[in-house]
Amino acid sequence: MLKNLIALGVPSIVLQYAQEVGQVPHFRVIRGFDDRFSRLYLADPLIGYAYISYQDFDTLWNIQGRISVAVYPPAMHAQVMRALGVGGSTPSHFSGAVTPGRYA
Repeated sequence: MLKNLIALGVPSIVLQYAQEVGQVPHFRVIRGFDDRFSRLYLADPLIGYAYISYQDFDTLWNIQGRISVAVYPPAMHAQVMRALGVGGSTPSHFSGAVTPGRYA
Protein backbone atom coordinates (compact mmCIF):
# COMPACT_ATOMS: atom_id res chain seq x y z
CA MET A 1 0.00 0.00 0.00
CA LEU A 2 2.65 2.58 1.01
CA LYS A 3 4.81 1.78 -2.00
CA ASN A 4 1.79 2.28 -4.30
CA LEU A 5 1.24 5.74 -2.82
CA ILE A 6 4.93 6.66 -2.97
CA ALA A 7 5.05 5.58 -6.63
CA LEU A 8 2.29 8.17 -7.26
CA GLY A 9 4.36 10.83 -5.52
CA VAL A 10 2.11 10.76 -2.44
CA PRO A 11 4.03 10.77 0.85
CA SER A 12 2.51 9.11 3.90
CA ILE A 13 2.84 10.02 7.55
CA VAL A 14 3.17 6.86 9.64
CA LEU A 15 3.01 6.20 13.37
CA GLN A 16 5.58 3.73 14.61
CA TYR A 17 8.04 3.37 17.44
CA ALA A 18 11.10 5.62 17.10
CA GLN A 19 13.78 2.94 17.56
CA GLU A 20 12.67 0.20 19.93
CA VAL A 21 9.34 -1.57 20.14
CA GLY A 22 7.43 -0.41 23.21
CA GLN A 23 9.47 2.75 23.75
CA VAL A 24 8.63 6.08 22.06
CA PRO A 25 5.67 6.33 19.63
CA HIS A 26 6.81 8.54 16.78
CA PHE A 27 5.59 10.02 13.47
CA ARG A 28 7.66 9.88 10.26
CA VAL A 29 7.03 10.83 6.64
CA ILE A 30 7.71 8.06 4.13
CA ARG A 31 9.01 9.67 0.93
CA GLY A 32 10.57 6.91 -1.16
CA PHE A 33 11.60 3.29 -1.46
CA ASP A 34 14.26 1.14 -3.10
CA ASP A 35 13.46 -2.53 -3.67
CA ARG A 36 17.08 -3.25 -4.66
CA PHE A 37 18.24 -2.48 -1.12
CA SER A 38 14.91 -3.24 0.64
CA ARG A 39 14.67 0.18 2.24
CA LEU A 40 12.26 3.05 2.69
CA TYR A 41 13.41 6.67 2.64
CA LEU A 42 11.92 8.93 5.25
CA ALA A 43 11.87 12.40 6.70
CA ASP A 44 12.09 12.11 10.46
CA PRO A 45 11.72 15.12 12.79
CA LEU A 46 14.26 13.60 15.21
CA ILE A 47 17.01 12.54 12.79
CA GLY A 48 16.27 14.32 9.51
CA TYR A 49 16.40 12.48 6.18
CA ALA A 50 17.26 8.82 6.58
CA TYR A 51 16.37 5.32 5.45
CA ILE A 52 15.13 2.21 7.21
CA SER A 53 15.09 -1.42 6.07
CA TYR A 54 11.74 -2.93 5.15
CA GLN A 55 12.15 -5.43 8.00
CA ASP A 56 12.90 -2.79 10.67
CA PHE A 57 10.11 -0.57 9.35
CA ASP A 58 7.60 -3.42 9.52
CA THR A 59 8.66 -4.33 13.07
CA LEU A 60 8.30 -0.75 14.31
CA TRP A 61 5.09 -0.07 12.39
CA ASN A 62 3.24 -3.35 12.94
CA ILE A 63 3.06 -2.89 16.70
CA GLN A 64 1.46 0.56 16.33
CA GLY A 65 -1.50 -0.73 14.30
CA ARG A 66 -0.14 0.31 10.89
CA ILE A 67 -1.54 3.83 11.18
CA SER A 68 -0.78 6.10 8.23
CA VAL A 69 -2.07 9.26 6.60
CA ALA A 70 -1.61 9.89 2.88
CA VAL A 71 -0.97 13.55 2.03
CA TYR A 72 -2.29 14.59 -1.39
CA PRO A 73 -4.23 17.33 -3.18
CA PRO A 74 -7.97 16.78 -3.77
CA ALA A 75 -7.41 16.35 -7.53
CA MET A 76 -5.54 13.09 -6.81
CA HIS A 77 -8.33 11.50 -4.74
CA ALA A 78 -9.39 8.91 -7.36
CA GLN A 79 -5.76 7.91 -8.03
CA VAL A 80 -5.08 7.50 -4.33
CA MET A 81 -8.20 5.37 -3.87
CA ARG A 82 -7.05 3.10 -6.71
CA ALA A 83 -3.55 2.86 -5.18
CA LEU A 84 -5.20 1.80 -1.92
CA GLY A 85 -7.18 -0.82 -3.81
CA VAL A 86 -10.59 0.73 -3.22
CA GLY A 87 -11.40 2.08 -6.68
CA GLY A 88 -12.72 5.61 -7.08
CA SER A 89 -15.18 5.49 -4.20
CA THR A 90 -14.66 5.59 -0.47
CA PRO A 91 -15.90 2.52 1.46
CA SER A 92 -17.41 3.12 4.89
CA HIS A 93 -14.30 1.98 6.82
CA PHE A 94 -12.30 4.74 5.08
CA SER A 95 -14.99 7.35 5.73
CA GLY A 96 -13.39 10.52 7.04
CA ALA A 97 -9.90 9.03 6.81
CA VAL A 98 -9.58 9.79 3.11
CA THR A 99 -11.92 12.70 2.71
CA PRO A 100 -10.22 15.27 0.48
CA GLY A 101 -9.11 18.29 2.47
CA ARG A 102 -9.92 21.89 1.73
CA TYR A 103 -7.35 24.57 1.10
CA ALA A 104 -7.75 27.98 2.70
